[in-house]
Amino acid sequence: MKRATKDPVPALASGEITSKERGLLAAKKMARELRAEHRRWKMPLLTWKDGKVVAVKV
Repeated sequence: MKRATKDPVPALASGEITSKERGLLAAKKMARELRAEHRRWKMPLLTWKDGKVVAVKV
């Protein structure tokens, strides 16, 4: 059965998740916490894109 949304971490039928899926979930959580921290401290969130440093809206 296919899911309606394109979730990067699909659930297995048995309810278990693979180590790759666990890593993606951890990375997503870390990114949310990083954005929240930058928002809280009113700091720009900088990243590297196309050879330049750019600020990301938080």
